[in-house]
Amino acid sequence: MKKFLALDVFLTFVLFIWGAIVRTQGAGLACPDWPLCHGRLIPPFELPILLEWGHRLIASCVGFLTIGICVTILKNKEYRARLGRLSVTTLFLLVLQVVLGAIVVKFLLQPWLVALHLGVALLFLILLMTMFFELSGIGYDGLAWQTRAGFSRWQFSLAAWRDLVFIQIVLGGYVGASHAGLACPDFPTCLGEWIPPLSSELVAIHFFHRLIAYLLFVWIGISYIVAKKTISTPQFQNALAALLGMVLFQILLGVTNVLAGLPSVVRVAHLGVATMILAMAVVIHYKVRHVRLS
Repeated sequence: MKKFLALDVFLTFVLFIWGAIVRTQGAGLACPDWPLCHGRLIPPFELPILLEWGHRLIASCVGFLTIGICVTILKNKEYRARLGRLSVTTLFLLVLQVVLGAIVVKFLLQPWLVALHLGVALLFLILLMTMFFELSGIGYDGLAWQTRAGFSRWQFSLAAWRDLVFIQIVLGGYVGASHAGLACPDFPTCLGEWIPPLSSELVAIHFFHRLIAYLLFVWIGISYIVAKKTISTPQFQNALAALLGMVLFQILLGVTNVLAGLPSVVRVAHLGVATMILAMAVVIHYKVRHVRLS
């Protein structure tokens, strides 16, 4: 079961990357109908059409694999006791995602629908990862807290990072779908100002997307410094250092997007790294939740 869940997580990540390629190539409406593509199961062999059709094909593989996993969990008494609720929720998100995918196409890639579609996909990925962790029993060896208050503070902080990264990715999806990526065409200022006029929706969402990135970097950086001084577990310290490095790299990708005029490869990398940051935040939070109080 763990191997199938790991495969499902991997394919879902591939689906994120493929979806980013579809968007950057402007192929989101290359198949204007659903569930067929140009009225066919196998569409015309043109690049934009094949990109969108390939995205649907990978999504179908993820869907059928997820259904198989969840049905197996629900039929097995031991698995059902541990993962029953998670599997039912995952199936619900899968159905919701399929419906949203059809609606997104029908309503011609409305930005808020694209962002909602992305958000549900992220929740789906988090649930798959959580089911895998539940079967793997992962945790940080030797990590312990002297007080429940200290443990609770770290729990809150890690959960807040995870949730803020989730919000940031969804907001980034809205930025991309609404063509706000160059609403602030300069850096580090925006329209030549540190605080630009926020009367324009595109400028406002772009500016707040930047602010959340800065907040995450500073917050995780401070937490890493605190962990170095107060927590002696190298595994945990290294995980925070890796997360901090990934956030910095992600900010650099965002800057490159702005200064280079949104090159496709950088836009795809930007979403890929964002998804990895979310996965790392989910892993760290889960592993800390399963440590003991000394």
